[in-house]
Amino acid sequence: KKDYARLMSADWSQVIPAVNALQETGWRVNKSILSALEWTVAQGGGVAGLPHSNPVKLPPEPFGYKVDEEVTKDHNRVCFLVHSANREMISKRLMLQSTISIAKAFKDQPRITMPHNLDSRGRAYPLPVFLNPQGPDSTKSLLEFAEGKPIDTKDALNWLCIAGANAYGNDKIALEERVAWVHSSKEMILEIAANYKTDLRWHSASEPFQFLRFCFEYAAFCEAGFGFVSHMVVPVDATCSGLQHYSMMLADSVGGRSVNLVPGLPRQDIYQDVADKTIEKLFRESNQFPVECKNLISFGIDRKITKRTTMVVPYSATFSACMSYTREGIADKIAAGHPCPWNTEDQEEHSRHTVLLSKLIWESIGEVVIKGAEAMRWLTKAAQEHSKHANKTDQGSAYEKRMTWVTPDGFEVVHYRADVKKKQIATYLDGKTRKRMQINVAVNSLSSKDMSKAVAPNFIHSMD
Repeated sequence: KKDYARLMSADWSQVIPAVNALQETGWRVNKSILSALEWTVAQGGGVAGLPHSNPVKLPPEPFGYKVDEEVTKDHNRVCFLVHSANREMISKRLMLQSTISIAKAFKDQPRITMPHNLDSRGRAYPLPVFLNPQGPDSTKSLLEFAEGKPIDTKDALNWLCIAGANAYGNDKIALEERVAWVHSSKEMILEIAANYKTDLRWHSASEPFQFLRFCFEYAAFCEAGFGFVSHMVVPVDATCSGLQHYSMMLADSVGGRSVNLVPGLPRQDIYQDVADKTIEKLFRESNQFPVECKNLISFGIDRKITKRTTMVVPYSATFSACMSYTREGIADKIAAGHPCPWNTEDQEEHSRHTVLLSKLIWESIGEVVIKGAEAMRWLTKAAQEHSKHANKTDQGSAYEKRMTWVTPDGFEVVHYRADVKKKQIATYLDGKTRKRMQINVAVNSLSSKDMSKAVAPNFIHSMD
């Protein structure tokens, strides 16, 4: 009753119209992309970001009078990787087939709408699971606006071109340069639109199916000219939005410069800023760690390696997380065919390189993201203090001791993490075997550790 009264008394005047605007937006399935997607899957998949349509075959067994032990180990290792990849592909394959199935069911509908849900932080998500505007590249490309708008000005055409350049992967250059790239690549774009089954250059785009969607739209515009009615989605993304929020809130000119909030500057790339600082530190540390620094510099530290860690800093990233993302970044670069100067099979040697690089990336982020780190420390301290004082009250559940704040649009965020105690229960497996298990049971106090760990991501997500 208390929660109901609280919800009914809240100011929803800005939240509800925003959700309704999302829910009232009309969509339709693009039949050309649906055909291209089905054709690509029928060819076996495994390209343009799609999973393989069939499991990857195991390599043949080594044979001979005497099979070397190392050969057997290598074969077993490759088989293990193939089995792991095939297991991962199952869910991706099912998701893709479900998306295609739903798209085929709705392909003749002139207008479909999607109900949305708000999570506890006020972020809106479409309820349809597979076919929705927040899906992967192939899913996004399937959906277009039911109500089109005419491209009748140069500015409107420029935004269409920007969307195409972004989908291809040229999203790190100035907007004017993206438009120029499209016009200079007109011949390629038109050839792909006319013969996408034989001209497979669209496979190399960052977002292949969205780029193919653009090729179709740009070709149609070139044929019709100004006045052509476009239904294509033109997505606009932020530059590390979490850090943008912190920089704006705290008027941080250093962080704001790196995330493109300071006017009059060329386009900035915070992930590359962190990579550049990391490289500087590698040269500086080369006397102390000559072999590792030389190898890492030779390997090449780019924005792809620093992106994941930098991106999650506003959400309370830890050095442990930095280590994990750095390891993934190195693995991804090696998987893409980049030679690695050190032996990754040697766990000790690989660990030395990973730890050193993680340490320098972490230090570099601290020099770029200054005020954001201060804000996170303040939020963490606030959650700790709130938990300490709330737990002094014996009465009430952990939920009633919650921490709350109201976002600028009037949404009240409820933040609480209860303490738990372990409880042993006895149960039976198949009615025969008696098993003892431990479960976590929430108690009527807040977990200071969990409250402080989760507050920064919940806060910045609620502002996003």
